[in-house]
Amino acid sequence: MTARCRACGGAIESDGGPGRAASYVRGIACQFVTARAAARRMTARGSGVILSLNSGSANGSPMMGGTAAGAPGMDEAAVQGIRTRLDGLRMTKRSPRIADIAALATFLASDAGVAVTGTWVNATAGMFPS
Repeated sequence: MTARCRACGGAIESDGGPGRAASYVRGIACQFVTARAAARRMTARGSGVILSLNSGSANGSPMMGGTAAGAPGMDEAAVQGIRTRLDGLRMTKRSPRIADIAALATFLASDAGVAVTGTWVNATAGMFPS
């Protein structure tokens, strides 16, 4: 299946059917438009950082469909059950907390993280190999 990116017109190949190809196109277009807008502001200021966060779902994360917020109808017991199961799948036996990801993002966007460029940082607590 081939789809076209609305932002740049580029071809996107997918073996997952039309819905998956459209999803790729939306994701790439979103990243492209956001980076372009950020680059304009960064150029005017003379510096800046583009940091993109992703759940890693494309790597086969169990029980995760995407990066959207949790379903509003889920009660705390259901959330705790999912968290416990995910914790057991991780090398560290503990899922990263929001504060862990925030601290990593702060470091990457700071002057201290200037040497880290154009890479994927594995913050899955050992769920996926790097």
